[in-house]
Amino acid sequence: MAGRRILKLPPPVVLVLLYAALIGLGTIALMLPVSVTRGITWSDALFMATSAVTVTGLGVIDVGAELTFAGEAVLAVLAQLGGLGIVTFAVLILSMLNLPVGFGGRTHLREDLNQTPATDLFVLLRVILRIVVIVELGGALLLAIVFVPHFGWAEGLWQAVFHSIMSFNNAGL
Repeated sequence: MAGRRILKLPPPVVLVLLYAALIGLGTIALMLPVSVTRGITWSDALFMATSAVTVTGLGVIDVGAELTFAGEAVLAVLAQLGGLGIVTFAVLILSMLNLPVGFGGRTHLREDLNQTPATDLFVLLRVILRIVVIVELGGALLLAIVFVPHFGWAEGLWQAVFHSIMSFNNAGL
């Protein structure tokens, strides 16, 4: 019932609510003990989650020193979703599951991608996702040349992927 009321809101309002929810979930995830090497404050977690989702690149903690793999993964997911849009990923997942995307979903996607109604959104979405995968994988491979010898295979590959995601989305964390 609440979902139907949300869908009746104007698309910009729905997007603001989605981004606010993502920031809230990211803040909670960053506060979990598994995400940090030592405790951080709620305001620091909120700031970092907001910075990742809005891809501003501002930070109040040393990501490498104060976040664990899980905390860095949270930031990477937040930056990826914020950089490319939550609705873009939602439509991608629905498409992969062969579930239809209704008129409301198309309207929100159009608003999230800032496109006119005449644009074939699904073609655009596929092109965007292909480019993202190619560029981020290419960046990770190039970064791995430096990071793997320095950190070892597992940590080096993770650092390469993390920095590639952050760089592509201009998150800068």
